[in-house]
Amino acid sequence: VTIDVQGNPRDFAVNEIVRLTLGDEPPELSKARELIQMGQLEQAADELKNLKTDSITRDVVKQDIDYYRAYVQARLALAGNGNAATADESMFAFVRNNRGSYHVYEATELLGNLAVAQGKFDDAAKRFGFLGKAPWPDYRLRANVNEARALSAQKKFPEALEKYNAILEAGDTNAEATRQKMFANVGRAVCLAETGKVDEG
Repeated sequence: VTIDVQGNPRDFAVNEIVRLTLGDEPPELSKARELIQMGQLEQAADELKNLKTDSITRDVVKQDIDYYRAYVQARLALAGNGNAATADESMFAFVRNNRGSYHVYEATELLGNLAVAQGKFDDAAKRFGFLGKAPWPDYRLRANVNEARALSAQKKFPEALEKYNAILEAGDTNAEATRQKMFANVGRAVCLAETGKVDEG
């Protein structure tokens, strides 16, 4: 993402962005983002539902509204409070229409998780595969963890174990990589137990 800072353009890597606020965004969008960060997804959905877009002229603001509407729908569905198929359609429409958005990788990860939730494991593998092509190592580790989880969900424990081992052997050591390796360690333990190596697991 490139931001003009007093006439000087500065580039920010997507994997380093925690929050991005647009100068002319409606207050409902700002409020919805805050609610999402606090885990109050249903309240965020209400804010976004009541948001009128008729007077919004900038495409980037409309894009953010579309993303967060699809995001809360997806997160609620994954938590068991919504329809995964409907959420999948909304998020897929966002990705299809906004391929240049900085949200695309996160949206694709959600699409992968929605596919797993629906038992569409081949679709999940394709979606996580796209995430695995991201230029940042931490995103690639996230993709691999998600792929391994999808394999475990299909009871393909030896294949999942292979992926978890590869994640744990990766040389990345930043905070997100450490977090993903923790998930991989837990997943590996489950796979070991499921393949008869209970004590090792």
